[in-house]
Amino acid sequence: MSQSILGFYKGTTFPQHLKLNDKKWKEMNTLWEQCLINGLKAGVSLEQQAEDYFQQMNKIEEFLCKWHKNNNKNSQNIKKLKRDINNTFNKSMDYIMSIWYMDIYMLLRLKKIENNNDYGWVFIKTNM
Repeated sequence: MSQSILGFYKGTTFPQHLKLNDKKWKEMNTLWEQCLINGLKAGVSLEQQAEDYFQQMNKIEEFLCKWHKNNNKNSQNIKKLKRDINNTFNKSMDYIMSIWYMDIYMLLRLKKIENNNDYGWVFIKTNM
């Protein structure tokens, strides 16, 4: 079964959502777990990793809130959003989206945020 996954941070969700089946979602979780381990092996404490994730998320969330305030959400503006993300972060929208979802996972995993109305996941099951 496939699912759409929305990741929330401070009540904000990324404009694109993940579309994954259960197997792929578990693979992503395993990959993200390995990132935590790799950070520890590199000498980065879990507290420092959490701080780094918060800093990244705050920058992205601030950008998204400002962007949505000044732009209508429609298919033509998604192209503009991609351009603006690239100009702001010097990274693709797909890259920033991967950071968004990974960081939410990490902050939940490290118990720095709770899965609630403002933070965490919403899973929407789809038949595909």
